[in-house]
Order: sequence, then C-alpha cells, then structure tokens
Amino acid sequence: MRTRKEQTAVAAERAAAAERERDQLARLAAADERAAIARELHDVVAHSLAVMTVQADGASYMIDLDVEQARKAMVTIGDTGRDALEDMRRIVAVLRRVDASPNAPEPEAAGPADTDRRRAGIAQLSALVERTRGAVSPSSCASTANRPGCRPPRS
Repeated sequence: MRTRKEQTAVAAERAAAAERERDQLARLAAADERAAIARELHDVVAHSLAVMTVQADGASYMIDLDVEQARKAMVTIGDTGRDALEDMRRIVAVLRRVDASPNAPEPEAAGPADTDRRRAGIAQLSALVERTRGAVSPSSCASTANRPGCRPPRS
C-alpha cells in the first residue's frame, strides 16, 4: 500500500514539474515574440522617419530651385507616412491578437507582404530604392552644403 502511495506521489510531482516546464517554455516563447514585434516596430518607425526626414530636407532645399522635384519629395513623404501607418496597424493588430488569445487564428493574408514582411521587402528593394531616391538626389545637398537652406547631415 505504501509503495502505491509513493508511486502516485512521484507521478503527481512529475506531472507538476512537466506543467511548470511547459508554462515556462510558453512564457519564453511569448517573450521572444514580443521582442521580434518590438524590433519590427522599431524598423518600421526608424526607416520611415529617416526617409521622411531626408525627403523633407530635400524638399525644403529644392522648393525655390525646382518646384516639381520638391513636390515629388512631398509625395514621397506622404506615401512613406501612409505605408508606415499601415505597417504599424498590422503590427498592433498582431499584438492585440497575442494579448487577446495566444491561440487565435491568423487573419487571412492579402498577399506575400502580409505573410512575411521582411522577405517581401527584399523582393521589392528596387522599388524602395527608387521611391527613396525619387525626389531629391542625396548628392545634390551634399555638394551644395554651403548654400542657404541646405542643412548638412547631423552626426
């Protein structure tokens, strides 16, 4: 009788230890996911703000020299801001799903960009470069840094 009680106690302790380990692994996985989401959110914000800042500086310089180039820079600023807002909405939606229910189904993806944003970004690199370069050439400001209205990059 005593051996049976000991075996039952050992089995119960093993089950409790396995449950604690499973809970710990779930917490670690959630922490990893939060860190990945935070990195992606930082990437979206930092990249978009950098593009918008460069384009705004270029537009302010070009406004008196070439109104059409300045207009293109402003369009790029608007497009970049809208893209960043869309990306942030997508990321926040993921956070809300994670907070609401870790096992909630993923929403239907509209295309490859929704399923793996980073891979789609590499595939669209040429378009990104053209959009960033579209309004003002970085060398136009660098070569005329002594002109009024052109601010050199901050260190």
